[in-house]
Amino acid sequence: MGSATSFGQWVRRRRKALDITQEELADRVGCARSTIRMIEGGERRPSRQLIALLADRLGIAEDEREAFLRLAREPQANGQAPRAESAPPVEVGEVARTPTNLHQEPTRIIGRGGEVEEIRGRLLQGDTRLLTLTGPPGVGKTRLALAVAEDLLNDPGAADMPASTQRFADGVFFVGLATVSDTGLVAPTIAQTLELREATEPPLEVLKKHLRTRRVLLVLDNFEQVLEAAPLLSELLLECPGVACLVTSREPLRVRGEQQFEVSSLPWPGKGELHSVEDMLKYPAVALFVERARSVDLGFHLSEDNAAAVATLCARVDGLPLAIELVAARVKLLPPAALVQQFKASESEGHTSLPIVSGGGRDLPERHRTLRNAIGWSYELLNSEERKLFSRLGVFAGGCTLNSVESVCNARADLSISVLEGLQSLLDKSLLKREIQIDAGASDEIEPRYTMLEMVREYAAERLEEGDEINGGEAVKVRGWFFDYYLALAEAARMEVLGERQKVWMAKLEAEQDNIRAALRWSIDMGRIDVAAQVAGGLSTYWYMSSNINEGRAWLEELAEHEGLTALAPKVQAHIGCRAGFLALAQYRGAQAMRRFQQSLPIARQAGDEAMATTILGYMGLVEMFQGNYARAESISREVLAAVREQHIPRSIAGSLHNLALISLYKGEYDRAVSLAEEAIPVFRAVGDKWSTSNVLGLMGIALARNGEAERAHGVANEAAAIIEGFSGNNDVIGLAITCKAEVAKARGDYGLAEALYRDSLRKVGKTGSYFVIAMNLIGLGLMAVSRGEAARAVTLLGALDGLSERLQVAFVTPSDKPQYERSLTNARTSLGEQEWSQAWARGRAMSPDEALDFALEEMVSRPGQTC
Repeated sequence: MGSATSFGQWVRRRRKALDITQEELADRVGCARSTIRMIEGGERRPSRQLIALLADRLGIAEDEREAFLRLAREPQANGQAPRAESAPPVEVGEVARTPTNLHQEPTRIIGRGGEVEEIRGRLLQGDTRLLTLTGPPGVGKTRLALAVAEDLLNDPGAADMPASTQRFADGVFFVGLATVSDTGLVAPTIAQTLELREATEPPLEVLKKHLRTRRVLLVLDNFEQVLEAAPLLSELLLECPGVACLVTSREPLRVRGEQQFEVSSLPWPGKGELHSVEDMLKYPAVALFVERARSVDLGFHLSEDNAAAVATLCARVDGLPLAIELVAARVKLLPPAALVQQFKASESEGHTSLPIVSGGGRDLPERHRTLRNAIGWSYELLNSEERKLFSRLGVFAGGCTLNSVESVCNARADLSISVLEGLQSLLDKSLLKREIQIDAGASDEIEPRYTMLEMVREYAAERLEEGDEINGGEAVKVRGWFFDYYLALAEAARMEVLGERQKVWMAKLEAEQDNIRAALRWSIDMGRIDVAAQVAGGLSTYWYMSSNINEGRAWLEELAEHEGLTALAPKVQAHIGCRAGFLALAQYRGAQAMRRFQQSLPIARQAGDEAMATTILGYMGLVEMFQGNYARAESISREVLAAVREQHIPRSIAGSLHNLALISLYKGEYDRAVSLAEEAIPVFRAVGDKWSTSNVLGLMGIALARNGEAERAHGVANEAAAIIEGFSGNNDVIGLAITCKAEVAKARGDYGLAEALYRDSLRKVGKTGSYFVIAMNLIGLGLMAVSRGEAARAVTLLGALDGLSERLQVAFVTPSDKPQYERSLTNARTSLGEQEWSQAWARGRAMSPDEALDFALEEMVSRPGQTC
């Protein structure tokens, strides 16, 4: 003991001499594995109780225990004080310096200590940047990957590993791809996980720019469904040297730089081997079975009477964790010996394990067929009505709620059991699980969601397809009900996302995204363009407000170009073109938007849909405004306002008033802008549209501030921010409210606060938000920089805005900005001289939008006595 330089080093040596892992030692003393690692690394001082347990489990002789205790309680030899003994174990998410979306897993991983150590070590070495965990379905690839991620998050430094204590300091993120089958959605899914909002440039470019200088671990789960996207990872890793990917897949990605790790089944006792109960529990498969069985039956324990049967069951499912969990859940119904008899009865009928194996090919791996049998056996335990409900649940690609199950799986009330009863039964039999409740914004609207393990869902879907032959079109019938439900959901969402229950519906639609994608894909592939068009058309506003603009626009463009669209009613054709143009306009793609509007306007008029025609015309007015054609924009907007007043459409009237107020603000007609906003706000309030109300208030506040009414503007700005507080999704309106506050601070002469608020708005809007809000902030910061004597910085900022304006063909410098904008550039030219001014201007114009935003967010040094 005296030869060790510290207590932690001694514990590590003793543990290794006994050939046990940190995880095994942690299990023996009843603490977290991270606690053992921190003790061995000298980062934590153990309590007296823990020291006593360590002494017992490490076999410390009685005459050495006092010295063992003293060594444990003494200061560390390296001079670093151990963590206080009262400090709790680090849990997932507690390490504030490491961003993550991981959550504490509800169950502990069993029997994977060695694999976790090896995978973790390979990732920390730095030369392994793409590691793929392969293996059969149900072997536990996802759970193992999560355990590694949690381990790295809890202690990125790793006491057993050399240096590099911050390998993934910028985050550890889990990206679930189980419900993604379109390779084009891989990059957007990763971007959404990292909370990167939509951009006008491809999602992969957004990812590369975000990750280029960051040290991040991406855990990409179920990649086998999108193998064609594997080159995307190679490209990402090539340009982002601090990023590593831990991938789970049923087969290798087969790209350069990939390393593989085969995940094997859990060991179980060999046939005929005799073991004591204590020795049996050392086998991970048995330990997993016992723990999962106890979760459904607290009275269950391994005994001499059932140990052999448990070992047989583990062998029958080849030690696959998913299969073990499904079988173990049955002890609530039958004891292990009876479960073994169920398997034997199936085999006696000529099947390898269960009669369901006829659906699996003989060339499939034995483990694969055994897993299918385990799921199939659970299916066989259901009664006929439960089986019908189970198979129908296979139509859901992303979980379901009680309401959606009622509407889809029992649409014609042909189930003889209640849906609630059926769901409870499937939950009890571990064929279904309940997710954490989704708080939809009101206590009476919290909706629990029910999901299946992906392999179980696939099995259910197979049974549904088989029902076509047995029940005459069962799958077609259920899929039709599925279409009906999501069509109704989209139709309701069209107005709900703009009403009083806006937050509720945004959360509802977010939870249903995978099912919506399935409904759209199936309906297009099956030639049901009518269904796809109505679903996509109804969701366009949601896609905009949730900042899923790229995905929404892709669906709408696919439909707009589909040959089947022309067979639909002209109103539907006009609607799809209008919404495709709207999302193009939201991305400042004026030419593409105008093309869609010009195609759709005559169709709407031909169909006699005047409301649609005026909506399209209003959007065309916005395109003109963005391009700087203010007279044309105002003329169109006035025409639209007159039309919607005649049509008595309140929301459209408010929208037209908003557009005219925006034009007036840009022209510097502040009194008129305020008057128009005051007329629009009550209408938006009346329909409960908080997003639009805040938007108009923000415009009104800016107009008031620029018109010398700072005190009134202050109240309006606070109201705009308060109304939208807590909104998640498209942050443009939140950024506008903050810009409004900046304009108020500037009007009051508080230039330091104004600068801070301009930057805060830029951060909130981000690199993918509204360029008009960004432009107002860049101009505000640029003009202040000139007056503060930072002419070169100002010219660079304004040059960046000029370059962005040219690239997008958008007039960001409005008539109201132009006088001060040009005066400031002239002053800066005089201050810098022609050569330096030209260099700063050229530098700004050469910046990409992201580079310009990064440059603008650099803090300017305050200099007292200078004004704007």
